[in-house]
Amino acid sequence: MTIEQESQARAQANLERALAELDEYTIRAPFDGDVVQVHQQPGATVDRTIPVVTIAERKSLHVQLNLPLAEFGTVTPGSEFLVQADDPVKRSLRARVRSVSPYTNSASRTFRVELEIDNSDERLPAGFTVRKEGPTVFSDVADRREPLKSGRR
Repeated sequence: MTIEQESQARAQANLERALAELDEYTIRAPFDGDVVQVHQQPGATVDRTIPVVTIAERKSLHVQLNLPLAEFGTVTPGSEFLVQADDPVKRSLRARVRSVSPYTNSASRTFRVELEIDNSDERLPAGFTVRKEGPTVFSDVADRREPLKSGRR
């Protein structure tokens, strides 16, 4: 092996070691999203008991809603209904039921449902509150394709 080849091999080994070291200090999120909050400063030694950053994915907004016991059994995963969004959205949105808790809260006479609101265009901000509109649950394909109507205010 010539001196030039040895030098090139050492440089390649140094590059691979540097890339491995860089990879060790790189943090990757398990999904694409926006950094919402930085909890630890760049360059500092990471405290494993504290999150480094908070990341939010806004293409699908998740909502937890408590519904009255009178509606228990009428709401099923996959069904859809309208929710009224408060400020700053101020309109009706279609929400799909992700899950329904089999447990009820006897004190509040409610049960919990988890909803998903499509936000694939990312036009809605995260963090607004919603209320369920009326008892209507959409279950057939024709209802899902109807355009959304403006909310009452």
